[in-house]
Amino acid sequence: MEDVAVRLQPFLEQHLYPDLRGSRRPLVVAHGNTIRALDEILRRGEGERLEDPHRHAFAVPPGSGNARRARSGFSG
Repeated sequence: MEDVAVRLQPFLEQHLYPDLRGSRRPLVVAHGNTIRALDEILRRGEGERLEDPHRHAFAVPPGSGNARRARSGFSG
């Protein structure tokens, strides 16, 4: 999962974080591992302490959706 997070970082910094800082609501469509890595990164950024970095954050069934809201004042 950590390698996915490393590959995801440039996308976050160039596209997702600016949208979130600008109060936009981006839609991210990706494979389950990418979504899990994104969830982990965003939760770390919100100050959540993650006990086990190797666990899967949540199950992502095929064809399902998941909504996540960034806190106001998101800094990325």
